[in-house]
Amino acid sequence: MGRVLCGLLKPDSGEAVLDGVSVYASRAGRRNLQNKLSIVFQDYATSANPRFRIRDIIGEGLTVQERREGKKLDRKAETSRLLELVGLPADFADRFPHELSGGQLQRVCIARAVACKPEIILFDEAISSLDAHTQVQVMDLLRELKDRLGLTYIFITHDLTSITYLCDDVLFLYQGRVTENLPVERISETKDEYARKLLGSIVVFDTEESA
Repeated sequence: MGRVLCGLLKPDSGEAVLDGVSVYASRAGRRNLQNKLSIVFQDYATSANPRFRIRDIIGEGLTVQERREGKKLDRKAETSRLLELVGLPADFADRFPHELSGGQLQRVCIARAVACKPEIILFDEAISSLDAHTQVQVMDLLRELKDRLGLTYIFITHDLTSITYLCDDVLFLYQGRVTENLPVERISETKDEYARKLLGSIVVFDTEESA
């Protein structure tokens, strides 16, 4: 599903539409998507080039912004700002991925996604590989960034705990089809069998006290 939404895999049926423009119908549709959406993947280790320093990884997002806006950025200053935005020291810019913890590296990937100045960020199981304590910290960061930058999130996950904390609306999918669509505050009212099994796995915790 994530690959369909981000323009990498054409659906067998139906269509993906953004702002009234079909993503797959034309090159303009793809360009519209590329200008508005960025991605944070599940595996932070393989989505960050191990040979790049952190400044170069974030620089991938800055290159997109420069190309779109047609102007050069102060890379050093912007990289420092983005690192601090995601809760990391500016001097991390000189480090390599293997010198960071999993949570720190995923924050770098979030900074790279934000560097593009997107309207939408797609998170594809983006916190599932992190330990529980780090998941809480990253979820708090995502809520802060969402409010601060006015972002829209598409959050793909099997973990309904994070959905109830981060999302406004929930779509349950089974075998590629939407089985139910609910506001998050009505998630317990689902009648879908698959959705109810997922609900049974929810762990309740206080995110703000645990962060």
